[in-house]
Amino acid sequence: MQASKILVTTDLTGISDIATEYAADLAIQLKTKEIVLLNLLIPSHIQIAAASGGAHCPPCHVTHKLNDVLFEKRKTLLEKQAVKCSRPGVTLKPVVVVNHNKSDINHFMKEFNANLLITGSRDKYSFMEILLGSEKEKMIRQVNNPMIVLTDEPISTSVNNILLAIDLELDDKQQKGIESVTKFAGLLNAHLQLLYVITNGNISSTSAIERLHQLAKDRNIRNYSINTMENPSLDSAIRNFSRMYKPDMIALLTQGKGKLHNLIYGSNTREVINETNMPVYVARSI
Repeated sequence: MQASKILVTTDLTGISDIATEYAADLAIQLKTKEIVLLNLLIPSHIQIAAASGGAHCPPCHVTHKLNDVLFEKRKTLLEKQAVKCSRPGVTLKPVVVVNHNKSDINHFMKEFNANLLITGSRDKYSFMEILLGSEKEKMIRQVNNPMIVLTDEPISTSVNNILLAIDLELDDKQQKGIESVTKFAGLLNAHLQLLYVITNGNISSTSAIERLHQLAKDRNIRNYSINTMENPSLDSAIRNFSRMYKPDMIALLTQGKGKLHNLIYGSNTREVINETNMPVYVARSI
């Protein structure tokens, strides 16, 4: 995965500053030259209608004027954020889009030719509810490109160890996202900690280790270590593993639309993201 351009979604809050600064520092390590800061402006007539339950509809000339004022204000704030988070050798391009429709994030990734998305969760317990007309959960399910989700606490962009949870029961097609993770780790010269969680005792630790080694060989993974853990819950296992081995990032695979609640081991990516302060790299498998 070569991150030729990074897209950062921003709502101009503190978490957006954290995500933007993280993206800028990461861009230097990935040798990425440009970051697009995307802010979506919901037209004033839609905001007013939503706030009043449709009871109040101001004249068009009033809402048009208000939209112009809001647009210029957002543009100024976004430009200030770009300057504040700038890094040598990395261009931060502020973009305000008036979002009349609930545009899919993939539309903007394609429009700006970006192949890595970085976004923030308001806190470690819940997702930012309104982003691109969708909840973050839906965003994770639908996005076609790799994405990094951050919490609202400043974190280091030094990524030396990445924890990757593997489901050995998935076929090659369902494990396609592993390639994205390994390429990302390679760009950062990061060590991959491959983890298989034995949830129901249907496989021995010895067998799991052998299969993980074979998977690493088949996928030409070089800088890695093998780990197994018995736990009925994936997110609980990841929390315990993270406390013991302190990885810099967690990587998870999602199987795409309609399967968010059936990721690896039938667990939920959202639960893992909500429970950790570390950045979470989410790769689409199908």
